[in-house]
Amino acid sequence: MKKVWLCFLSLLIQLSLHAQSRTAEDYYVAAFNEMSDMLAGRDSLSIKRAVFLAEWAYYEGNMDYKADFCDEIDRIKRYILGLYAVNKLGAYKTGMQMAITSYIVSPFSGNGYTPYTYDFETFSMDKEP
Repeated sequence: MKKVWLCFLSLLIQLSLHAQSRTAEDYYVAAFNEMSDMLAGRDSLSIKRAVFLAEWAYYEGNMDYKADFCDEIDRIKRYILGLYAVNKLGAYKTGMQMAITSYIVSPFSGNGYTPYTYDFETFSMDKEP
């Protein structure tokens, strides 16, 4: 029985050594390396993936590429295309720009009834409001 506990304890110690916490710098280095591989031709170029990597590093790896990024972009795209169709904006050369701008500046269910705004007072999260 002591051998079982000893093996279990050694396994836990090994797992804890491998699960050391990563620093914010580690995430930025990983993102930089992946973007560097894209630019060097070792990986396929993707602006979408590069933008995600910058956000992923900022949030210290707490984002999922598919669920938190790609699916959200697809949801917004579907909403804007619906806005474009419902308002018959295809009759205008700048119809798509009008739909995108409307989504950004007006409250709609697709944006949580909260238009995008820039907080000029507390733009830096270093200090609490």
